[in-house]
Amino acid sequence: MNRTDKVDRIKFKKFFEENGLKDISYYSFLWENERNFEENYIQNTHAQHDNLIHVYENTAINLLCESKYESDNNSVIEFTFLSEKTFRALAFPRPFILIGQKNSLKNIKALGFRTFSDIIDESYDELEDKDRMKKIEEIILDISKKSKEEIYDMWEKCIEIYEHNRKSIFYHVNSFEDFFKKTFPNEYTVMNAEYFASIERTKKLKIFQEVQVLLELIIL
Repeated sequence: MNRTDKVDRIKFKKFFEENGLKDISYYSFLWENERNFEENYIQNTHAQHDNLIHVYENTAINLLCESKYESDNNSVIEFTFLSEKTFRALAFPRPFILIGQKNSLKNIKALGFRTFSDIIDESYDELEDKDRMKKIEEIILDISKKSKEEIYDMWEKCIEIYEHNRKSIFYHVNSFEDFFKKTFPNEYTVMNAEYFASIERTKKLKIFQEVQVLLELIIL
């Protein structure tokens, strides 16, 4: 959820408007109180998974604006900031483009997750800040021009990835602390709080889905 008016988000909003993408998207730019989620719009910064299911069910791809975009080259320890936004995207069966720091996808893969290089040119992840945004914009425009049939084909090709990522999140529920310390020892103190929160939301999603399945069985 884009709550804070950061430089990269303002630039992305301008790109979004100039290319007519708002009319075909769900979006949030909360610093200007803009939204088109209608009555189901979630104003919470950290919206629960089950509150956003209607959004994911009606979209083909998630344009994920992380909390931090600029590379941390001046820091003693360069780290990738991954918030609940990323892990929420990993929990849902949709491809995503991560508008975040350089090597974000690389570090997500290091955690055991899979991304969408089979259908999206993910070379943007390796580019420097300015070039990365330009490449992301090109990819988004290309996808926006695809037919519904082409979009569905893209989505269907990723079913195995969705299942892998969902299982990976559930797998780490009981061991995520040791896992994070081992995988990213320097970044652990920065990343752990957001991941803990995301895990809790994922648990709620699992419960919600089990209820949905039960209801479907009853209806059938």
